[in-house]
Amino acid sequence: HKVGYTAPSMVGQREVIEDALLLADIDCTSIGMLEAHGTGTPLGDPIEVQALRASFAH
Repeated sequence: HKVGYTAPSMVGQREVIEDALLLADIDCTSIGMLEAHGTGTPLGDPIEVQALRASFAH
């Protein structure tokens, strides 16, 4: 899921994170450390953080 070919999508990233947690049978509360992708771009980094926050808020 992308907004465009060069723009990431918060919803798409959130869905992938949540799917990965479900497939791995891992509860997000058991995760103590996370290493993010962090491309260092003004567009991508905030979207990644939003997706992580949304995924871990459930």
